[in-house]
Amino acid sequence: MKLKVPEYYQEFKCIANKCKDTCCKGWEIDIDNKTFEYYLNVKGDFGKKVKCNISQDEPHHFIFNKDGKCPFLNNSNLCDIFINLGEDHLCKICALHPRYFEWFENLKEGGIGLCCEEAARIILSQNKPFKTYEIDIPFETCDDYDKDLCSKLYDYREKIIKYIEKNTIPFKNRILNILKSVELIQEKIDKNQPDNNFEIQEFNESHTLYDFKPLLNHFLKLEYLDCTWKNHLGDCITNYALIKNEFKKFDEDSPQINTYLQNIAIYFIWRYFLKATFDKDIWSKINIMVVGLLILKYLYFCKWKENGMLTFEYCVDLAKKYSQEIEYSSENLFSLAEAAYNNYFFSCDYLSGLICNIL
Repeated sequence: MKLKVPEYYQEFKCIANKCKDTCCKGWEIDIDNKTFEYYLNVKGDFGKKVKCNISQDEPHHFIFNKDGKCPFLNNSNLCDIFINLGEDHLCKICALHPRYFEWFENLKEGGIGLCCEEAARIILSQNKPFKTYEIDIPFETCDDYDKDLCSKLYDYREKIIKYIEKNTIPFKNRILNILKSVELIQEKIDKNQPDNNFEIQEFNESHTLYDFKPLLNHFLKLEYLDCTWKNHLGDCITNYALIKNEFKKFDEDSPQINTYLQNIAIYFIWRYFLKATFDKDIWSKINIMVVGLLILKYLYFCKWKENGMLTFEYCVDLAKKYSQEIEYSSENLFSLAEAAYNNYFFSCDYLSGLICNIL
């Protein structure tokens, strides 16, 4: 069996207490059964602490303190389990985060998640064509899936990623053409007639001036881990009418933004597109990518407006926070996937107008 991951996957290493954030706060950390059994048999004072701070009910998890932090995150922002028991005895989630994986027959695909500060830095800083590498791993099982469709989607994804990198075409036009081409191919998938030779078509720009606020307001209704993030988003929405006419100046001052957004677009495609193998839904995967680019572009714009400049560190931080709040909430991802089909503000027509006027 092969493990296939982006080239930048091998660059990642947790920077521990050098990180300005922590992945040991805010969300439940489940403990796999094998590690749970090991923790129950740890001796001494530390063993007592472990047993007192893990849930006996399934799914087993660490019992966070009143500040919403893991009880083993010490005052130096380091993990006491790592220090006392070693890296080999971290639970699977802690050992693998922010890595993600998807399983197919004889193939396991993976990457590093944008929710992590160091991973986001690596992803946004890419300045060469997206490439992957493979290594041999022991066999792992996968869920049933349509192998013929998977083969086609694999080809579609490769063409989409290469098209995203086609810098001879303006970035917004690349995203527009991908969005509209995928809408057409989804219609064929729905009829069980996916194209064997999918190509991204060229479409005219949309000059319709759709209001961005309805889409922004949809995000305020989502579930949030961090209230300050929701408040920040609310402030950005409030100021939209006052600053929306300055997008052109922002684009002129910050040409590097398209490189960051291009890398984020490829990340979304690599991570989510092939999931359609299991549900035959490529439209919501593309929709989530496009909506993410629009929201992030606007958040970058607001940060530039607020500070009179936009640094790489700001862009990394905003991408990381967006990922934490959206990607790492199954409820939020489900809400956006449903909106792709049921909400006009997520329709191809509406998004096309926003792409041409915001991206």
